[in-house]
Amino acid sequence: MVECDSEDLWKRYIAAHPDARGFRGKQIEMYDELKIVCGNYQAPSRWAKMKDGSHPTGYKNFEEDSASFMSPSSEEVSDTDGTESYTGTPEYLQDNNQDPPLVEPVRQLPKRPRDSDALQEAMFAVASSIRRLADAMERSKTTVNSSELLQAVMEIDGLEEAKQMYAFEYLNADPIKARAFMTYNVRMRKTYLFRQFWWWK
Repeated sequence: MVECDSEDLWKRYIAAHPDARGFRGKQIEMYDELKIVCGNYQAPSRWAKMKDGSHPTGYKNFEEDSASFMSPSSEEVSDTDGTESYTGTPEYLQDNNQDPPLVEPVRQLPKRPRDSDALQEAMFAVASSIRRLADAMERSKTTVNSSELLQAVMEIDGLEEAKQMYAFEYLNADPIKARAFMTYNVRMRKTYLFRQFWWWK
């Protein structure tokens, strides 16, 4: 979540970055996952706040900048022309709305070791099992038990052996018709065969 303890600091930040007005208090989705990939170090600017609540070393608040700029200790009389000169460090002479240049972090927090390999392997195994099951179910739709089919054909009365063989070979070659044949009872099976082989009559 984007947080800012100081109301005054937030107002000054919004003045410098109007587009960030709606970010305060907003929950960052998938922060834990993003932290693994990107790390959770903060940008080194005068707006950043460290984990302990303090501001990064080397960058002071606007009030401190102004105070140090206006304090008598920071002003001296020039030896050459008698004018006052500022002896502070050049980084404090920047415009108020301009952030100091970004500094590369000294050390990025170590990334949390991932245990996703084992999870991926488990998911792959489950997916493979589901695929094999689906293939088996698909094959079962197009295959018929040959032994059961032959037994069903032989149970029909009035068919000589040659016709039984012919009917079995015909049905075994066409799974759709074989499934229809096996669905019928014995009387309907005989009618079905004689309708297929009308010349048997």
